[in-house]
Amino acid sequence: FEDRELELSKGDRFFLTSDGIIDQNNPQRRSLGVRRFCDIIHNSSEMPLSVQQAFIEERVAQWSEGQPQRDDICVVGVEI
Repeated sequence: FEDRELELSKGDRFFLTSDGIIDQNNPQRRSLGVRRFCDIIHNSSEMPLSVQQAFIEERVAQWSEGQPQRDDICVVGVEI
């Protein structure tokens, strides 16, 4: 483990997530992955958190195309 300090300003956001969202697969058994998850966060970064939540849920559902959830999915977004 490593301690890090960050200076956050009003309006900054950070996200904590379990690996479940990263590991969620589609019908081709490809994982969503870190890059795609970061793209989803980046593409929704200007949205209010409540709208961003729906956007993330929608994108993960589109990716998985009805595949069952394979692990716990936990994403916590915090806005300063």
